[in-house]
Amino acid sequence: GGRIDRTLVVDKEAVVRVAAEQGVCGLFRGNDLLAVDGLDTGCELVRVLSPGSYRLLVRPFAGRPLPGAVRWTAEPVTQLAEGVGAEDWLAPGEVRLFRFDTLNRGKVGLGLQSKSELLDCAVYNDGYQLVGEGCHQYLSLDKGRYLLTVRNPPSPGATPLAVKPVLLGLSGEKNDIP
Repeated sequence: GGRIDRTLVVDKEAVVRVAAEQGVCGLFRGNDLLAVDGLDTGCELVRVLSPGSYRLLVRPFAGRPLPGAVRWTAEPVTQLAEGVGAEDWLAPGEVRLFRFDTLNRGKVGLGLQSKSELLDCAVYNDGYQLVGEGCHQYLSLDKGRYLLTVRNPPSPGATPLAVKPVLLGLSGEKNDIP
């Protein structure tokens, strides 16, 4: 029927995923809107949140009723380092969020080892502003903290995929990136 208004309590820094089958989702900390997503096909939010209380609001799109479910999960943040990361699996429609830090300003090579070219990847700065798109990038980054999202888009016949993120040049020094 109407809107859903819930409080989410995060005990320690975590990747929080919110999904609703219908409606528009908004995630707030106090009066600050952190993220919004969704139309009539539902919403999906994936954010790294620090400890604290957050407000999740889900409202109907264009006055339509809100059938379906809302769910949220929290999992530890995966920190990436220089080189090839640990293998992870992504089901169709699933997204993973990784964090990495650059020690100085410089060029960073980003890649993904996977048997599929259909994955969607994006890099965001610590303020969730898009820095680059694609699963193979060569980025000029300032010193700081960044987020990598990897999504296995849902499609007919899609299967779970193994992925390994690869990062080179995190020290910011002049490196030859293959």
